[in-house]
Amino acid sequence: MAHPVTQALTGGGERGGGQTGTPLRIVIVEDNPDDAELLAYELSRAGFAPDWRRVESLPEYVEALQSGPDVVLADYSLPQFGALDALAEAQAVSDVPVIVVSGVMDEATCVECLRRGATDYLLKDRLTRLGPAVERALAQRELRRVTSRAEQVARESEQRFRAAFDRAPIGMAVSTSDERILDANPALMHLLRRPAEQLRGEPFDQFVHPEDRSALAAHTKELRCGRAGAATLELRLLDATAEPVWVLYSAALIAGVPEPGSVEGCTGQLIRQVQDITERRRAEQDRRQSMLILQGMIDNAPSALYLRAPDGRFLIVNSAFEKLSGVHRAEVVAEHGERLLPEALAAELSARDWRCQASRQVMADEETLNDSTYLSIRYPLIDQSGVPWAVGAIYTDITDQKRIQGELAQAKDELERANRELSELDRMKSELVATVSHELRTPLTSIRGYTELLIDNGDAMSPTERRMIEIIDRNGQRLLALVEDLLTFSRMDDGSFQVSADKVDLGRLVESVCAGVVPTLPAGLSLTMRIEPDLERITGDPAQLERAVLNLVSNAVKFSPDGGRISVDARRTGERIEVVVADTGIGMAPEEQTKLFQRFYRTATAQTRQIQGTGLGLALVKGIVERHGGTVRLTSAPAAGTTVTIDLPLTGPTAAPPDGSAP
Repeated sequence: MAHPVTQALTGGGERGGGQTGTPLRIVIVEDNPDDAELLAYELSRAGFAPDWRRVESLPEYVEALQSGPDVVLADYSLPQFGALDALAEAQAVSDVPVIVVSGVMDEATCVECLRRGATDYLLKDRLTRLGPAVERALAQRELRRVTSRAEQVARESEQRFRAAFDRAPIGMAVSTSDERILDANPALMHLLRRPAEQLRGEPFDQFVHPEDRSALAAHTKELRCGRAGAATLELRLLDATAEPVWVLYSAALIAGVPEPGSVEGCTGQLIRQVQDITERRRAEQDRRQSMLILQGMIDNAPSALYLRAPDGRFLIVNSAFEKLSGVHRAEVVAEHGERLLPEALAAELSARDWRCQASRQVMADEETLNDSTYLSIRYPLIDQSGVPWAVGAIYTDITDQKRIQGELAQAKDELERANRELSELDRMKSELVATVSHELRTPLTSIRGYTELLIDNGDAMSPTERRMIEIIDRNGQRLLALVEDLLTFSRMDDGSFQVSADKVDLGRLVESVCAGVVPTLPAGLSLTMRIEPDLERITGDPAQLERAVLNLVSNAVKFSPDGGRISVDARRTGERIEVVVADTGIGMAPEEQTKLFQRFYRTATAQTRQIQGTGLGLALVKGIVERHGGTVRLTSAPAAGTTVTIDLPLTGPTAAPPDGSAP
């Protein structure tokens, strides 16, 4: 039969609910149904509306815990399991508070239950405390839930802060109220080139440039005391190498309370942020330097320069333009030229500027301003959209250049007239030389012919008469040779000089020349000859080649003193044959060697020693050799002799120069 209290509460049965009051889901661990109903009745009296379930075995209890009860009321001792088992299972499954209810109570049991996690311990004969005990248990449970949630939120917040702190691209540090670094992120360690252990515990300003520490201290004081100050600072940090690093610095107060007895000082941690702006500072410095350089170039440019907007306002002018216009730059910049410049000058500049802007092309003109001539260069400045936003102009004073240009033009005309006169004189000279040489050749040939007849039939002459005839013959021969040279040069000049293309044995030619010279050698002068055997014949004019070799050998004899040595070599080098004439004579200075192949040139030594000669020999050699496609080289030194090398190709002579000019 149901207990009368149970009937009053539930209408019979071991589950109850539906009463008016605070809803409460409970599990009652009790083997006595009446005691369970009594517990439910007490909760109803305490203002709860219990929805309860009685269990008396461990499986039932575990199943009941799955429904998430608000409170567990457990008898301390049951036949199968008791309150301590219920405590252990509740702690393993959920955070439901457990209140131990027992018929008897001793201090040791109570302490053990509370130590095991029970919320409270009640005697069955004092159930008036059940309602307050449940309220406390629910309050404690809610407090645990709120605390757990707060701790979880705090952990999540700490994790988010740590992630943001560690991964931040800018340097960050947390410092204590005494300004010592509590933590530093990897970006700051990289910026300062120091590991974390070298930063933690150190004053932050230790890593700040000494010149910037006062500004940092003032900024920190304003921040800690809540007074408005600069949001950011630009200061220098010092890395491990003491190299300054420019940073943009900011800080925020994490938490703080006024220090006792101080109205200005505040405590609390600071989070400091530093962003590396070294490159930006360097770029700004470079930009300022570039601007200074550009401004210096503009201001000190010798040419007048200005930059003008499409509406006529002057944007930039330099000092040279001030002198040109007669207006100070402070009066011109940002003003329209028509308001300040002389009317004529303003109109001229504006007209040209507008044409340049309209054409969008560089314009160059010569302008006369203030009685001076200027070369003006105008150029449009066009933005990315293709619209001109300014016109630049550079005025360069070319008055002196124009004057010099006129003088040069006049001098050029005079020079051309003189050249024409000289060319005419040279032509007349060449004609005279050719005519005179030709006219001299005939009587000289006749004179030589008669002197030869006299010498051949001179048996009746005395030795003195014979010697005089021989002198006449030698001088006639010299004069005839000179005439022949002059005629040769004349033919070279007018293009009529030609060389034959015969096969020439150059070795025999050299032998013949040397054989003719040896008998005439002065006493004490020796001549040696080295001719390479089986020299290949070349194509050329034997008479002219003999003339060239003879001139070289005669020069060597003429400029070699007694005791001197002359050598003549002929050898093949590749597809060419060289004839080398060397002597140990007086030689010549280097500055004279470049002029030796000019006509009529004689060295200073030859003139001083009065050595006979016309200065035509080497010029003639050069002309003959070049007509054969060869070259002439000369090396010499004072008192060390002279070496002349003729280099001739095997292939033969070349055609005369097409213009008929002399070699």
